[in-house]
Amino acid sequence: MPSRIAIKTLPFLIVLALSIPFFSPHQFFDITDSMDMLNISVSVYELGDLSSAVKTNLETGETVTVYSKYGLGLPFLMVPFLFLYDLVSAVASIPPDYVLGLLNLLVLALTASALNEVIIELGFSFRRALFLSVASVFGTFAFVYMNNFLSEPLQGLLITLAFLFSLRQGRSGIYPVLSAAALSALILTKAASLILLPFFMVYFTYRSVKERAVIRLVFFILPLAASGAAMMWLNYSRFGSPFDFGYGSEAGMFVNPMLKGIKDLMINPGKGILIYAPLAILFPFGLWRLARTRRIEALLIAALFTSNLLLYSAWWAWEGAGTWGPRFLLPLVPLVVAPIAAILDAVYIKAASAVLSAAGLIVNSMGVIVDPPAYNYMVIESTPPSRFVLESTRPKRDYLKYNGKLQPPPYVITSELSEFNSLSGHYWLLKSRLMGDPLNSPPWLDKYPLLEPPLVQSLPAEIRIRLECPPPLLLSAFACPDKRPSSPYYYNAYTTQASKADACGMTEEAQKLNEKAKRGLEGKTLRVLQFGD
Repeated sequence: MPSRIAIKTLPFLIVLALSIPFFSPHQFFDITDSMDMLNISVSVYELGDLSSAVKTNLETGETVTVYSKYGLGLPFLMVPFLFLYDLVSAVASIPPDYVLGLLNLLVLALTASALNEVIIELGFSFRRALFLSVASVFGTFAFVYMNNFLSEPLQGLLITLAFLFSLRQGRSGIYPVLSAAALSALILTKAASLILLPFFMVYFTYRSVKERAVIRLVFFILPLAASGAAMMWLNYSRFGSPFDFGYGSEAGMFVNPMLKGIKDLMINPGKGILIYAPLAILFPFGLWRLARTRRIEALLIAALFTSNLLLYSAWWAWEGAGTWGPRFLLPLVPLVVAPIAAILDAVYIKAASAVLSAAGLIVNSMGVIVDPPAYNYMVIESTPPSRFVLESTRPKRDYLKYNGKLQPPPYVITSELSEFNSLSGHYWLLKSRLMGDPLNSPPWLDKYPLLEPPLVQSLPAEIRIRLECPPPLLLSAFACPDKRPSSPYYYNAYTTQASKADACGMTEEAQKLNEKAKRGLEGKTLRVLQFGD
């Protein structure tokens, strides 16, 4: 039997070691959500302020502070990495993304360790736990999210920890407090996670009453009440109401047909969890078997997954914008994988789980070794409004302008139309790269013959680099040693905060921020040279 230290650290070390070859730091802030959260991180670290920017009223000259709708959990977690980069950059000249980009890689490795503990706590062997904890990362779309500054991996870690500490509530009074702390951090990270809280409360109440230890419930409720009061104060100070999380009218935009949303989140070729996490096929069978010995825990897992699925199936942005796989289901992936341990007795189930994990690795490798923004660019350039119309429930405010006409963003097209799905598209780009194909036979061309992709030579240099070169740093060093994608985000975040400081009369702070921004100037210069923005 491995030592206790090995049980706790081995999944972390394995995930960390296997992730390094696929580390793609330039992708880390490619999505708008990521850039906004980086602004918050820099503001907190450099100015001690929670705002992301300021706006000036041109008529009155008044400076108005802008607060982001995104949760504070992930921006807070980035602060130590900004400090670490300050230390590293003092002795070595390296791009900031090489340090900041480690965050979600470490979060996923920690999640694997937490899941390993959950499976053992449920009564299964270390061997099963180790296999499933590693497979939960590399056999699912979590694999792709190690290179994104998005909060879903952190949400997954916090949900897994809350579940683990809930399982251990009978051991010590500290575990209800830790579970409450994990849930509080979860809500700080994503306000919509409030929907999961009642199920944990029911679980704690049930076990506290059944085991005649009501004091546990007190230890669980009091920290939640305190954190809830703090969250309400934060909301009031930023948005003027204790119940306003910054989403405004968007908070009520559950306009996607729920049944369609459920179908899409399950089997859509661009977003279905059964495609991007094939192990989920075994989830209902594992849950049914787990219910024989741990009925209340099986019910808790089922309730958490179902509530999350129903919530986002109706959400207007159900697909999670320009991300890989069903982004909003990612936080529950560890608990989807956990019950599978209950059915790994039979040889054929073990074989099936290995095959499904391998299939997941192959599928999600397409999102790691092919650059997602490059494919999105090809889609948007191939679907001008003059030749293409897509009816969608998507609000028109989210559409792009193309020669004065509205055009749906590429991630709506890749989610709504199977011919444009990201998996097929990434395979097309990878095949073209390996075989020297001139990119003239995209997967949608049979159904939409008029939607020809642009000529490669007409593309901006930035897009050509992203098409030709694999994103992972190590692979790119061999395949494209003289080419590097741009990464202007650190520079942009620091200059944005410098402008804010200057507008607020903090001249010295603004100068300091502009000086620090120069460390990311190379990435910004590459963007200007290659993309012309």
